[in-house]
Amino acid sequence: MDRAQKRFSILVKTGSSKGPLVEKCSPAEGDEDNKGDNYIVYVREKPYKGLANKKVIEIFAKHLNVPKSKIAIIRGDKSHNKTISLDI
Repeated sequence: MDRAQKRFSILVKTGSSKGPLVEKCSPAEGDEDNKGDNYIVYVREKPYKGLANKKVIEIFAKHLNVPKSKIAIIRGDKSHNKTISLDI
């Protein structure tokens, strides 16, 4: 049985003194695919050996009040722009 998924577009700001923080933002100009599920995630970690990605998952899971195991980075593993899925 397939699980339902919700997708989020995330811009990650690594090495930020603001972090850990999640802010909702408006979609980019001309981005008709995403209507309202856009976030900026600030993390203190640098993008080194996946540490920032782990922290993004941890912070975003806490923000959505779901277990970390329900969240996965499905696009942008080595980019500041990521697509994250949430298993519903």
